[in-house]
Amino acid sequence: MKILIGLIVVFLAIVYIYTFLKIRKKRKNITPDAVQSFHQKYDRIRNKPKPDTKIRNHTKQITRYNSAVDYITREDLAEDKNRN
Repeated sequence: MKILIGLIVVFLAIVYIYTFLKIRKKRKNITPDAVQSFHQKYDRIRNKPKPDTKIRNHTKQITRYNSAVDYITREDLAEDKNRN
């Protein structure tokens, strides 16, 4: 039982030392320039995406549903149907 507890304590000590050294190494590599690090992280926002050639080549189709009339009352609609 004492050996098992001793092994657990030694294992936890090794894990603690490993993580301590890893964190210490990361702190050395951090650049103090916050603006530069921000631009490195979010550089993809500043770059505009390439336009899609498939969308650019499409032409707008004129149908009866996309006319200049946005709203029409029922009475006007009934009159238009009676005329045709």
